[in-house]
Formats: sequence, structure tokens, C-alpha cells
Amino acid sequence: MPTVPDAGPDSGVELGIKFQSDVSGTIAGIRFYKSSANTGTHVGNLWSSSGALLASATFTNETPSGWQEVDFSTPVPITTGTVYVASYHTSVGHYSDDQDYFVGAGVDTPPLHALADGASGGNGAFGYGSASVFPNGTFNSSNYWVDVVLVPSAALTSIAVTPVNPAIQAGSTQQFIGTGTYTDGSMQNVTAQVVWSSSNTNVASINNSGAASGLTAGTSIITATIGSLSDHTTVTVQPAAGVSSTIWSSSTVPTLVDAGADASVELGVKFTSDVNGSITGLRFYKSSTNTGTHIGNLWSSSGTLLATATFTNETASGWQQVNLSKPVAITAGTVYVASYHVGKGHYSDDQNYFLNNAVDTLPLHALQDGANGSNGVFAYGSKSLFPANGFHSSNFWVDVVFTAAQ
Repeated sequence: MPTVPDAGPDSGVELGIKFQSDVSGTIAGIRFYKSSANTGTHVGNLWSSSGALLASATFTNETPSGWQEVDFSTPVPITTGTVYVASYHTSVGHYSDDQDYFVGAGVDTPPLHALADGASGGNGAFGYGSASVFPNGTFNSSNYWVDVVLVPSAALTSIAVTPVNPAIQAGSTQQFIGTGTYTDGSMQNVTAQVVWSSSNTNVASINNSGAASGLTAGTSIITATIGSLSDHTTVTVQPAAGVSSTIWSSSTVPTLVDAGADASVELGVKFTSDVNGSITGLRFYKSSTNTGTHIGNLWSSSGTLLATATFTNETASGWQQVNLSKPVAITAGTVYVASYHVGKGHYSDDQNYFLNNAVDTLPLHALQDGANGSNGVFAYGSKSLFPANGFHSSNFWVDVVFTAAQ
């Protein structure tokens, strides 16, 4: 619904929107949002981007206000990725107008896209006149609340994809490319892109129409139904089993590798997971001067110690890892604290790291400072203790090894 349903003066004007579709199909009609003062005759029009009139129809049986719709006598075929203009003419003005609506971003309702202002000239569009005219003027990236009714081409019934039954890595993006068979017997190349989490369920999936849809997770096989409206594609893939996740990759390095004083301290990070699973190990980044014994700990957010392990076989510097003797089950959306104790200080510390940002490495999230108290956290002491204090939103470069539930 428009923010400003009645903005226009008392004059005849054509009001439009530039759009394109991810799929071929036909435009069956035009819609617009009407204020109670927008009386008189309304004519809906479909144009090419260069101004050729493709179809026209007069609105009938209108309601006093709200969305109005008219169907063309003959639906108009449109081509994927081509820009068109949908518009309507009002003889009395009083049109809806939300200014700056298309600044910086369009409206994406796959397979339809209202273009961002500047993507193909200005959006929305207008033209003054007592009768319908191609709307080629623009003003303040206005949304005049004009819409179309799209009917996509025939539905996909099957698809042969490459690769077949690939191994899906946690958090990876897998693209399937193949040829689809439509109900009308035609063939069309199809690109389907799926983003997977380590639980072997999708974060997002996109079909050749750009439409997002859900996935159903099975024991070892996932069937992904990817489609929009009457356009459906089904692919079956074999996920990889038991893939581990960490917040930071082994190639990620702190800015301030050696920051700590010569003092014993527990250093930690608060994190959550999007999915159920288990913490199988703990990690921290080590400076060459951070010597001595290091003990890794996993805590509940209230301070209950869930697991502990002593690091062995450490390298002189870089990421260190210790595996827990028994994996600890964690619950999706619950806050936990991973920490390690250093006896001689000289820990890594990038201050203000979590000040305005979380670290989102799906399915894991290191929390933004303030989302659940402070992050990172510390506590001074000669032995391990729950790190409940925060200082300057520091990242002490503590990490976990997580395996999603199967």
C-alpha cells in the first residue's frame, strides 16, 4: 500500500513503471493503486522501452479506492530480461506517489523486477496530457504504484542436470546447469543455484526465474524443488556427510597478533548456530610469544562449563586446535561461549571488532557486541574461569569446530 495514496494535482497524466521478467510469458493486464479522489476514466497501457504501444485497455467496475485491475483483450508476449513500461492514464490526477522509492534499489518479486532508478534511465515514469502518452519523464525516483499481471510460459516437467549427485560442501554454493523439458514439449536451458548449510538444508535457492524456494532434507538424499508460479524444476543431490564448520578460516589472521601483557587470562567469544549439532573442538590464534600451557573451554551463556581440553602439539604460531574427548551437543539459536586460558599473556586482540558487526559464517555466528552482553569476553585468573567481562568489543580470536546434526 502506498505511503502517499493521494499526491497528484488536478491534471491529466500518464504514470508508469519500468520492469522486466526473468522468464518468458505474457502480460495479461495492468494494475494501479487508486485513491478515493482519483476519479474519472483510467486507461492501462503496456509499452516497449522505446515507446511503442503494445496494448491498451480501459478500467471498468472500479472500486472507490485500492488496487484496480484490467485485462487486455489479447495477452502480450514478453521476452526474458527485456525492459518494458506499464502505465495508466488518469484524467483527474490525485495519483499515488512515494518519492525516492527506487533510489538505490528496485523491487524484486521473482520473476518480476521493478528496476532501480538509473538501471535503465529513471523509474518511475510520467507524461502529462489529456490522453494516454508514453511516459518518458521522471521525478525523484517516484513509485506511482503501477503493476502488471504476468503469466509465465509452460511449466517445466523434468530436467537433466550437470553435475549429477554432486557432493555439497557446508555453506557452499552449488550451481546446476541443464536442459529442461516443458509441458508444451519445448526445451530450455536452466540454471539452478543452491546455497547449502552444513546441516544439508539450504540457506537459499534460486532457479532460472530467480525465485527462492525451500528444500526438504532427507537422511542422505536432498530433493530440491526450485521454481516459481507454474515453473518447476526438481534436482536430486547427494550431500557430503559430517562436514565441519568454523567461524574463521585458517587463512584469516588477526591485525594485532600480540597484544596481551604478561598475565594469566581467559579469553573467549560468544556464538550461536543456525542449526543443531555438536562442538567437536576449540581453536585460537597464537602469537609466537604466547607460550606455555593453553586450555580450551566451552561454556553455556550462564557460565556452566560444558567441556574442557588441553592443547597439545602446538605450532610456534598461527591457528591452534584441540579436539574434545566427547562432542558437546548444542541447540540452534542458543548462545554459547568458547574460550581458552593462557598462562603468560601475549594473546591476539583486535579491539572494536564486534562494535557494530557480527561475524556470520553460516551456520555459525560470532555475536555483535551488545546482542547478548559484551563480545569478546575475558576474565583474569591463574586458572580457567568463566569469561564474563568485555573490553572495547575485542576479538580475542577464539573459534570452535562445529558439526551439524545429520
